[in-house]
Amino acid sequence: MGKAGDVVRIKLRNNTSIDHAANPHVIFDILKQHFSDLTHSSMPLADFYNTLPMPGEDAMEYWIRLNKTVDVADEYLKRQGRSIDDPGHEVSMMFIKYCPDQSLAGVFKFKSAERWSACEIQERLDEHMQGQKGQAATVRSLKPSTVEHKVHSQCHVPMADNTPAPNTTVPSVPSPVPMTNAVVDNVCMRSLVNLLDRLVTQQTQVPAHPRVQTAVPNSFQKVCRVCRASDHSTLAHCRKEDRCLKCLSPGHWKRDCPDQTNQRRFQPANGAGRQDRQLN
Repeated sequence: MGKAGDVVRIKLRNNTSIDHAANPHVIFDILKQHFSDLTHSSMPLADFYNTLPMPGEDAMEYWIRLNKTVDVADEYLKRQGRSIDDPGHEVSMMFIKYCPDQSLAGVFKFKSAERWSACEIQERLDEHMQGQKGQAATVRSLKPSTVEHKVHSQCHVPMADNTPAPNTTVPSVPSPVPMTNAVVDNVCMRSLVNLLDRLVTQQTQVPAHPRVQTAVPNSFQKVCRVCRASDHSTLAHCRKEDRCLKCLSPGHWKRDCPDQTNQRRFQPANGAGRQDRQLN
């Protein structure tokens, strides 16, 4: 009926070599070729070996699809007078090689792929699926109501017996929406972020009398008096080129500077000079 009937009728009309009365299975083959989800071509073995895991496909779905594909390939080969020697072995090899579940693929590494039978793979796959169901049931057992009750119990503050109860008359409000796991996670995350902010603020507070060196403007930075560069000092330049630190002339040091000798020669013996300098 419908499109399927049209496809079969047109196929039989255009191909007179097909005797559907003697071999009714050809009708089923036509339907599978046009409407099956599995790949079906003139190279059935190539279709089977190109059956790779699809994005988001779990291990059980891939195992079922491999078995269905090998059945289609074996059926097509039988119509050609050939067959697959051991379909279960071929499916096992493909599943171990391209297993989409990493934890299950690690189980198959305990021995070589040739030593795994289809029965053993089926048992390991069933155990793996049961383990996943158990984990999902454990997660579902954590009901949002239990988490909400714990949050409200932690926020409860008992009052003293002698303290009069305050006036708590408030207009009626709708009942709160039950907190889900996502809401509880957001509340916990905000509390953790606020705690970290307070901790960082306390650690970065400036003390009462900080000893902070004020930045010296560029105009007051010391520069070399010899070459007027700011990347080194006058002392370093004089030591490098054997210069006098007083007159900046090469060939002698500060203790042997002629200017310093003349200054000592004409310095007064009494303290009049010092008094004059103080007055100036």
